Amino acid sequence: MMEPKPTLTLVVLNDGPYGTERSYNGLRLAGSLAKRDAEEVRVFLIGDAAACAIARTITGRGEPASFDGHGKCFIETGGGKAGFGVGDFYAEPQPQVALHRPSLRWHVGKLLFEQNWLRRRI
Repeated sequence: MMEPKPTLTLVVLNDGPYGTERSYNGLRLAGSLAKRDAEEVRVFLIGDAAACAIARTITGRGEPASFDGHGKCFIETGGGKAGFGVGDFYAEPQPQVALHRPSLRWHVGKLLFEQNWLRRRI
């Protein structure tokens, strides 16, 4: 009997190393997903998000933002689909995150969110 193909997930993070916890939470989500059976996760860090993974540890400087652990994010899976995760990233003993199955609907939602985000910054 053939083993099922693993689910492939790409988490893309692009945020500053200080001031928010978004990239850190994305890394935690990727770590949680990677612990699942038949799950293969890749993380792509863009710009300052790469620094967030190590900057505070190395320098000991920078104040973490106040964050209670609750958040949400889109997860691009390719093929015109995206998933969506929402929950408590700081829950113990492991994050309590509900993941919505990748679909065209979530992909369109992600695109609209990105367009709105860009419009507010231009």
